Amino acid sequence: MNRRRYSCELILLLALALATVVVAATGPPKQKAVQADTYAIDWWTVAGGGGASSGGPYLVEGSIGQPVVGISAGNEYSLASGFWLPLEQTLYAAHVASTETWWTRLTLLNAGDADNPITLTAYSAAGAQVEQVGIASLPPGNVWQADVDTVFAPATLAQDLWVTITSGSSLTGVLEFGTRDGQSIVVMPMLAASAADLVYPYVALTYGWYTGLAFINTGDVDAHVTVTASNENGNSLATHSETLPPRSKYVRLIDQAFPEVADPGQLRMVQAASDQPLIGFELFGHFESPGLAGLPAFTTAGPLTRGPAAAPAKGGGDAPLAVELHYNEIMPNDGYFTGVTFCNLGVAPATVRAELFDGAGVSLAVANWPVNPFQQITREVWNIFDGTVYADAGYMQAGAPVNLLGFELFFNRTGLAAQFRFDGILAETAGRTRMVFPMIRCESGWMTHVRLTNRATINNSYRITGYSAAGVAKWSYEGSLNPGAKLSDSLAALLGADYSSLAPGTVWMEVTCDRDMAGHVVIESLTPSLLESYNGMAW
Repeated sequence: MNRRRYSCELILLLALALATVVVAATGPPKQKAVQADTYAIDWWTVAGGGGASSGGPYLVEGSIGQPVVGISAGNEYSLASGFWLPLEQTLYAAHVASTETWWTRLTLLNAGDADNPITLTAYSAAGAQVEQVGIASLPPGNVWQADVDTVFAPATLAQDLWVTITSGSSLTGVLEFGTRDGQSIVVMPMLAASAADLVYPYVALTYGWYTGLAFINTGDVDAHVTVTASNENGNSLATHSETLPPRSKYVRLIDQAFPEVADPGQLRMVQAASDQPLIGFELFGHFESPGLAGLPAFTTAGPLTRGPAAAPAKGGGDAPLAVELHYNEIMPNDGYFTGVTFCNLGVAPATVRAELFDGAGVSLAVANWPVNPFQQITREVWNIFDGTVYADAGYMQAGAPVNLLGFELFFNRTGLAAQFRFDGILAETAGRTRMVFPMIRCESGWMTHVRLTNRATINNSYRITGYSAAGVAKWSYEGSLNPGAKLSDSLAALLGADYSSLAPGTVWMEVTCDRDMAGHVVIESLTPSLLESYNGMAW
């Protein structure tokens, strides 16, 4: 395959983006019609129900005469009724492409306790609504997964698309996309928020690497966006303005976005400031290798992928600092390169303290990095320290008295595999006591690896449970980690001899802990050689 043509086609497809679930019509069963002449009331209810009211020692749950709770939708109109109607939540997928070369798969998990309808709405790159598809029901604990070929009409998929996802249910999800020849695959969490300030903390156009940027105006009026590119030291190299009509998108290769920069190899970070909410992502690739990695854009408050706010830290007395980043994956150095990035989003210079730990939580190395505002440091993990390679390294932390953001990328070293394996994860800023993984792989030829690190200062018990698409628990594994210790095992190793009988049919996974954990999964296929990885989602 011509890798350069293949990569250029990918950049054209960066203009295909996101998935919307808007709530579809529902309502209570029809009652017998009450008729007078030619008029009819198709159904009616006078009912209680609703929320809780309390005062002193008393508690009353209910409402008098609450309308039937629900959402009805048709064409471009929707009607919401009820005093205690569940708030809608919107997810955004980050890349939707279906061509002879590319496929995209959407996965949604209902991680809450209510079942509300879902609607997928596709938009053109210019912001016009193209098609709307409803999912009538997704019960709690159930997973819906589909290739976009089976969701949208061919005429829709022939256009340059993006999509949004909205429902009264508590949804989370991921999207996967890759090439139909099996050479490349990417997994990204669906975005859970939009923001007026996006940060792309690392871009590259050197040694055959390329970066594609995308941002989308999710608002109802024109977005006026100021796009700024900086070098590694945080110095501005170029600034220009873009106007995006409502629900339209901007897609560029990094050198196409800033043609005025004479040496695009100096580009290291991009910011997009807007008067309307935006969502965005970036893709990394290599012109001569098929592997890809995708990351959501950040805001100054963190990444756009979080669902509901995580519970308060339960760190056993010494919870991690709010400005501490946790890099939960250090791949084996004999086969992989692990690169880490951290960036100072504050307004003042700061010293970032980086520390490397082994899997038992023992400190291996410490380094201090002076970092100016919006300066970005990207290095192979060993070169953050003194260059020494630690074969037993398990994770890295970086902290400072300013707002930091960070992520890591990892890929197999040249010549060590027939195919290029490449992906990345976000650096975590907080642990979780419950996290979900809407998509794992247990089918033949694939293996899912679990990475959990105890971020508390006391022992931390955990339980890992695997579920079917219908929400049926198929297996569980329980354990405990000492302070700072890390679990790093495949599901096959955790379940042992029972793996072959228990794992088939498992499609998603939940981790519950007594105290804060950092967690992600690494999913690999040997034939063909593919790699996926993403962070656990707080719930």
